[in-house]
Amino acid sequence: MNTELQRRCDLLADNREEVRRAFPMESDLAVIGVAAMFTSEDVRADADRLRDCREYLKSRESAFSPLRGGVVAPLVGRMALSDHPGEILHSVRELDGLLKEENRRISSDYRALAALILAEFADYPSQKACTGKTMAIFRGIKKAHPVLYSENALPMAAVLAASGRDPDLLLAEMEEDYEAVRRVFRDGSAALPVSYVMSLDRRSAREKTDRLQALWEELKRIGHRYGRGVELTTLAILSSVNEPVPALAGEVAEADDLQKTKKGFGSFSMGATNRRMCAAQTVLQTRRPGEDGDSGVLLSALLAIHMEQMAAMTAAAVSASTAAH
Repeated sequence: MNTELQRRCDLLADNREEVRRAFPMESDLAVIGVAAMFTSEDVRADADRLRDCREYLKSRESAFSPLRGGVVAPLVGRMALSDHPGEILHSVRELDGLLKEENRRISSDYRALAALILAEFADYPSQKACTGKTMAIFRGIKKAHPVLYSENALPMAAVLAASGRDPDLLLAEMEEDYEAVRRVFRDGSAALPVSYVMSLDRRSAREKTDRLQALWEELKRIGHRYGRGVELTTLAILSSVNEPVPALAGEVAEADDLQKTKKGFGSFSMGATNRRMCAAQTVLQTRRPGEDGDSGVLLSALLAIHMEQMAAMTAAAVSASTAAH
């Protein structure tokens, strides 16, 4: 294992311990997601800083605020990473309000996560333009896939809006990528989020899908079989790295083996599927996808965004399930 990969694995494990101290009641996956946000920035998490930001959030938002729901862990994480946590909170609050004006029926957890993504990564002349483009992409996804789509498409619509590319072109590319991935992995529900990722990569749908399939098959061959669900999104980002597939798969396997020995990453607490997703993310943190092109910048941002999603999706799903009952 190369030195940088081992250092990142160790840092992720250390950050997990600090985040767990600050969030003793959060799910293991949410804790790992926030720890990964710090690791991506090559920053050591501080439990006291996280607690201070959480108390600041509580002092500014009511108990019924959507910003104190499923998004609280990644939001506090982003605030702790910033020199100006109050500005982060203010921007997220404003964007959440604008998204609510566009559609009041979307789950507040997914809406708040989309607002967090836009506050961190979008660069528009106005917040209204930013949220308007996000909702246009969201509506396009819903129209194209009325059965497969779910409200968790809103945060990814925010990712696509943050790219600054034309919504119609993105949606068209997304459909090409979706069909290509579905033909290979036979699962439309998994192919759809993967297509969101792939639409940011300007290569052909066939080329992107062939490379993703090759990486998945290589991991299976060397005894580290990767999942076919939403975790496939991370592997799709990794497949954009312009390096030989066997070398990338080998590093994922090494990271997986090392992380398995760390507290909180074992089969009981996390499981092999989620741990291998973390391993792929850790490998990504040692380089940036497609560094020689603009798609690489977008995919690098997407990696950080995907970590925020990993931190929030579990809580959002639990919240939605509770509301349904």
